[in-house]
Amino acid sequence: MEEIIKLAEKGNFQFRHFETWQEYMEDSAKRLFQNGNVTDGFLTALVEREKKYPTGLQTMSIAAALPHAEFQYVKTELIDITVFEKPVLFHQMDEPEQEIKVEAAFMLLLKEPHAHLKALQELMQLFQSEYFPEIRAVREKKGLLNLLKEVEPC
Repeated sequence: MEEIIKLAEKGNFQFRHFETWQEYMEDSAKRLFQNGNVTDGFLTALVEREKKYPTGLQTMSIAAALPHAEFQYVKTELIDITVFEKPVLFHQMDEPEQEIKVEAAFMLLLKEPHAHLKALQELMQLFQSEYFPEIRAVREKKGLLNLLKEVEPC
C-alpha cells in the first residue's frame, strides 16, 4: 500500500453527494484544475475515457470506480478519493453495458504510463482487504490514511 498511501497523502479526499458520474467528474476535474494538479483538457479526456473504457468495478464487498485520464494531462501525481453519500451509477469495467452502484471512486493522477500498474495492484489489494468496506464510514482524510495503513501487503 506504500504507493497508494503516498498518493493519498498528496491527494484529496471528499465525502459528497453527486447525482451522476458525470457530475462527480466535472466537480473533481474543476477542483483539480483550480489547484494546479491537471491541465485544461483533463475533464474532456477523463469523460471520454470513461465512456469508452468504463471503470466501475464490483469488488468482493462494495463497488468502486477507478477513473483516470492519459498521463499528459497530469501535473501533480496524486489520488483523488471520493466516498459518495449515496451510490452513483457507473458502467461496469468488465461488462460495459451494465451499470453498478459505486460507493467510492479512486481518481488516479499519474505522470508515467507504467505507474498505473503499481497503483492498480495496490488498489486491488485494498479492494480485497477485510478493511475495504470500512471506507463507507470515512469522513476525513486522516481516517482514510489510517484505513489504508491497516491493509497488510500481500
